[in-house]
Amino acid sequence: MTSVRSEDRPGGVRFLTLDRPPANALTPAVLEELTLALDAARQDDAVRAVVLTGAGRFFSAGLDIRGGIDFQALASGQGGATDPLAALRTCLLGFLRFPKPTVALVRGHAIAGGLVLVLACDCRLGLDAEYQIGLNEVAIGASFPRAAFEVVRLRSSHQQASELLLGAAIYPAQQGIRPGCHCRRRR
Repeated sequence: MTSVRSEDRPGGVRFLTLDRPPANALTPAVLEELTLALDAARQDDAVRAVVLTGAGRFFSAGLDIRGGIDFQALASGQGGATDPLAALRTCLLGFLRFPKPTVALVRGHAIAGGLVLVLACDCRLGLDAEYQIGLNEVAIGASFPRAAFEVVRLRSSHQQASELLLGAAIYPAQQGIRPGCHCRRRR
């Protein structure tokens, strides 16, 4: 079963939907699948833009910390021979280097790595609904991956990045513009 659904819409728009219930948590396998779907869109001349969204109540809850990623070991440099964050770096770079417009369509919770994926897209649209966004790594004692840190710095002002990264606040969707998380809200 696939965790990333791909659907072509009129006008050359390809929707990529994270679909890993209950929270669309990101594992290395999901990130690799998303990278492959993005690569397929890059190579398809009929695709003019990509929209990334999430199924259900979550855009994405971020990295699957229950799925075996040991953030404490990573922070201490004891992550082992294989780097569990390599897939995250590759996926984020894929979005940042993508030659066609990318849009994050947020209609559910975007927390931690889920919000970083939102910020990696060229434009962010948030539906006016009841969900939350934010980077809570500091609050839960997780180290913040360097690639994610750089995406936040690239897409936010210094003040917004500081507030997001150090404040660890979770904002209601209606306040998403304050930390620079949405281009605009749609009803």
